[in-house]
Amino acid sequence: MNCILMYLTQRPPTNYREYDSYGPLLAMNEHVAIFAQNDKARFLLVKKPYNSSSMWNCTLDYVRIKHSSTSMTYFVYSVAIGAKQNSSHLAFAFMDEDFLRRVFLTVVFLEDSSTDCLVQNRSLALDLTEYPVFEDSVVAMDPYGTRAYSIGNFNGSCIDLVTKETWVFDTRLVYGEWNGNIFEYYPKAITISKDHQIFLVGQLYMGMINEFHTYLVVLNFRELRNATKSLHLEVSTFNYGVGGTDINRVTTMSIALDESSRTVLVGIPRIDTVIFLAYDESYYPKITEKHVSEQLGIGFGKSVALLDEYTYAALAYVKPTLPWSRSQIQVR
Repeated sequence: MNCILMYLTQRPPTNYREYDSYGPLLAMNEHVAIFAQNDKARFLLVKKPYNSSSMWNCTLDYVRIKHSSTSMTYFVYSVAIGAKQNSSHLAFAFMDEDFLRRVFLTVVFLEDSSTDCLVQNRSLALDLTEYPVFEDSVVAMDPYGTRAYSIGNFNGSCIDLVTKETWVFDTRLVYGEWNGNIFEYYPKAITISKDHQIFLVGQLYMGMINEFHTYLVVLNFRELRNATKSLHLEVSTFNYGVGGTDINRVTTMSIALDESSRTVLVGIPRIDTVIFLAYDESYYPKITEKHVSEQLGIGFGKSVALLDEYTYAALAYVKPTLPWSRSQIQVR
């Protein structure tokens, strides 16, 4: 009986086989690529991933990442890194659980070693167990890696890597009013600008009509403890129904940001659609174009990336199999 109880307290969530439906398990910039391998309980660290001489044999075991003397990483939900970090400041963030299902926002700092591999220098962990934080939290870092954020349905959190200050906040207080409507917002993807404007895409439950629609939300986090919502914008009227609260390949979304062209790209694979938005100096976006895949039911927009002002890439499933078995990337 004791063995059974231990197993139940230590197992990952019931839909962990959805793999990366909780969020990206791969994060990278020009200096390092980090891949969370939950099946092997380790991170794969690829130094200089765009270089032909990149190293693929460097790993960081979860058990080496300690939150305290009695707690260490056991299962990782989502990984993030700053895209414009320099080689002297390499750090990545992730949402994880330990063996006792305690939840953390964790940051790991990396450094070079004598073996030429990147290794852990130190880590910071914010214990979120006492808050209503679930595995649906989305995780991101600003481009220069000065802060790590997680935002979920009820709570958000932040670690300032420079000052080591931490903050946990009620997202409903930051969101404020939604036109007087009864609401619950379920973020599914996140990206952050260099001056800490947070772009979220997710499902908004609208109590007056009892439907779940896709909304883009912009939060201003320039002043960490005085965060406000700049706006919310409906980008799709498709009703997910109560399934909008689920975490799986049907409800997943994606988002990308190009600050040079002030463009936001949103992928909604449930309706095989990619949406383009342009924003002004106040970070107020408006929809400029929609691209619906000619082939439907393929999860077009599962992941999106802006290559330049005129070119983007979108990931789509070829057929409904696990995401790593058969998929394709379309470049437009």
